[in-house]
Amino acid sequence: MTNIFEFLKTGFIYGTTVGMSRKEVLRILKTFDNAGSLNQPDLFSHVFKDTEFVFYEDELQLINFDLDKGAQVYLEAEDHQQIVFTPQTSLYSFCETLDAQEIAWEFYQSLTGMKQITLMTEGETLAFFSFEDEIPKLEKIQLVLAATLPPNIQERLINIVMR
Repeated sequence: MTNIFEFLKTGFIYGTTVGMSRKEVLRILKTFDNAGSLNQPDLFSHVFKDTEFVFYEDELQLINFDLDKGAQVYLEAEDHQQIVFTPQTSLYSFCETLDAQEIAWEFYQSLTGMKQITLMTEGETLAFFSFEDEIPKLEKIQLVLAATLPPNIQERLINIVMR
């Protein structure tokens, strides 16, 4: 199981983040556990623990925890309590946990035809919730190189720091 507190707060996991080269990531992680789901000439992925690292032309584009595929993640609170996130984690519970741990967040993408809603944390990580079966389901938590921090989160970060 992987503690994702730092990932949600800063966008770093195991000392890596998007934008790094494959060589830099390998220098930090030493090895990957196995090949991921992508294997094309310029687009490929590797798995380390429960984390999928997706590279395009040797640059890390995406870090993915796919809860639907069995990734096990938790957030370690200041009191060392482990708050486990599963596909059954409710949107309310997830947001309440982020607030309690002072991790700024906001809705990143409104409900779409796919019945999906996305939150972005201050670490620019995205949490995807699906409403396909009318019961909100946490599908994945990921960091995407192309995602940018909305101004509202920047403002909330300033407010948290100023407390």
